[in-house]
Amino acid sequence: MACLVVAPSLIPKKAGDRIKTDKHDAANLARLLRSGDLNAVYVPDATNSRDLVETWYLRPAVKVLLAFKGFELVATMITVSELVNILRFDHPRQLMSHIGLVPSESTSADKRRQGSITKCGNPHLRRLLAEVVQHDANPPKVSKDKILAWSTRAVFAIW
Repeated sequence: MACLVVAPSLIPKKAGDRIKTDKHDAANLARLLRSGDLNAVYVPDATNSRDLVETWYLRPAVKVLLAFKGFELVATMITVSELVNILRFDHPRQLMSHIGLVPSESTSADKRRQGSITKCGNPHLRRLLAEVVQHDANPPKVSKDKILAWSTRAVFAIW
């Protein structure tokens, strides 16, 4: 028997439907599953575990992200571990939707208005990417004396 994991926030609900019982919820879920209105969430299997030390197949993705301005090692490792397999997204729009970086929209007749981002998606990854952008826009200010001291310590640490 196949198992489908669905996020509770993505289950469609009728306006004014306030009945909350196990029997009612089970019937509603069965109806939505039969009609194809449930969207499954991605669940990583054993080969996609989050143990990045052992999963070296993610190393190329880490190297690519480190080439972008603003990404440091920790941000890169978190991004890769949160996305697990970026190839599961067929289009960049799907990736942006997963992160929650798509504009909200209000369409009525011939009027179309786009609002702020929906924030439906991975809040941890969205916050992290915002920090990466801020780090690139405003790099930390470090005096020349501290840079010299750090580089001297790094040279002695290598020896």
